[in-house]
Amino acid sequence: MPAASRCASVAETLIPRNAVVRMAPYHPPTGGRAGKTRLDFNENTVGCSPRVIARLKERLTQETLTVYPEYEAARKAVASFLSLDDSQFLLTNGTDEAIQVLVNTYVDDNDEVIILTPSYAMYQFYAEVAGAAVRYVPYRQGTLEFPVDELLSSITPRTRAILISNPNNP
Repeated sequence: MPAASRCASVAETLIPRNAVVRMAPYHPPTGGRAGKTRLDFNENTVGCSPRVIARLKERLTQETLTVYPEYEAARKAVASFLSLDDSQFLLTNGTDEAIQVLVNTYVDDNDEVIILTPSYAMYQFYAEVAGAAVRYVPYRQGTLEFPVDELLSSITPRTRAILISNPNNP
């Protein structure tokens, strides 16, 4: 069989998981955002401190820009500061990776994930990719108070994760 036919055959059999097929497409705004208050992408709308820029200029080298960071010194420092063994926590490259690792490790198809709303969009995204049923618990209308009773009453035997932002964004 010619290579082109084999590739076409493979492409026809590469079907995403049902959980991914069921997801609504995500279409983030891609233009016209400068000069606006942008709370939806967790962006810094104030800008970076000049002291941070100066420090980065001191520390950036060809090597630091072309290799993955080494975590060992940071792991030991965090472990010492928290009086923990360094096997008791995980350092990640930002919040998205932490959420993804958590959901990929503990959530399966047909599990439930509870998310307070409004909240960080990536909670829903990773839960849906995992095939979980997402249950939403809204903050209290008007006051945005934390809905303790509503949250507790929404937990079922299928609940595998409760994802809460603190502090929340937006």
